[in-house]
Amino acid sequence: MSRLTCCNQFMRTAYRLLLLFFLSYPAITFAETEETTIQRAYPVPEHGEIILNVPANWEVTYFSSGELKPPVITFYKKDKSQGELFQLNISTLWDDGFERDITRPEQIRALVEETGMNILESSKEEDLKLISIKGTQGEGYYFVLSDKYARPGEYEYLMQGAVSVGEILVVFSLFTREPDSPYQSNTLKMLLDALHKLQRHV
Repeated sequence: MSRLTCCNQFMRTAYRLLLLFFLSYPAITFAETEETTIQRAYPVPEHGEIILNVPANWEVTYFSSGELKPPVITFYKKDKSQGELFQLNISTLWDDGFERDITRPEQIRALVEETGMNILESSKEEDLKLISIKGTQGEGYYFVLSDKYARPGEYEYLMQGAVSVGEILVVFSLFTREPDSPYQSNTLKMLLDALHKLQRHV
């Protein structure tokens, strides 16, 4: 089974909304984070690469369905029994050239808000709270919701949002089993420290 397959309805709904967006596309204080990180570069088709400082004990898979399709990068960590402790899916999007600047703050907010409102019905929360974030090369928004239908052992908490990094947009979904998980702060720090490096042709 693909690692990108979500384990319950809440996850499937959140991930399906992200995929629909991909297919239709022609000051914050952090808690203590994991000490050791490794700088890794991931290709962005025809748009250079994104550079992330990834916690050293996170595993990763990189999937791209085609040269001009947004890739999906999945981070996860296993416990001693080989069970997943969290799952983080991110994808990089770029401007489609049709007068739609997807890295504009108002565009990012609209995307995140629409996605959150579509998930809200399946969550324990009654209202959607958008949190603004600002990174090294951009800014964005995210929200945290909890699945009211989660069964024991399933992921209950979703942190989802989008942040601009240089000339690209990074969309992310983090699934955890605890509220205020350190994986949330680790994820935000990694994404807000991210760099977009263009490969200029000479």
